[in-house]
Amino acid sequence: MLKEPDPPAPEPPQATGPFDTKNDGVHQNADVWLNGVHLGFHPYGYTAFTYDLTPHLRHTWLVRSDRGQP
Repeated sequence: MLKEPDPPAPEPPQATGPFDTKNDGVHQNADVWLNGVHLGFHPYGYTAFTYDLTPHLRHTWLVRSDRGQP
């Protein structure tokens, strides 16, 4: 019995941005970090603030399913 070859993995989609985080409010003196990178400091209490994550996102996620039998 011949098995059909698996199709090639598709090219991962290119991310479109910007990607950001929106914080509705932190009590005060918020330091914001992402993967060890300091994004900024927000000293004010309970006011919204945003940081752009786009330049810090370098990972590509790809999920492939195995259709073989156990």
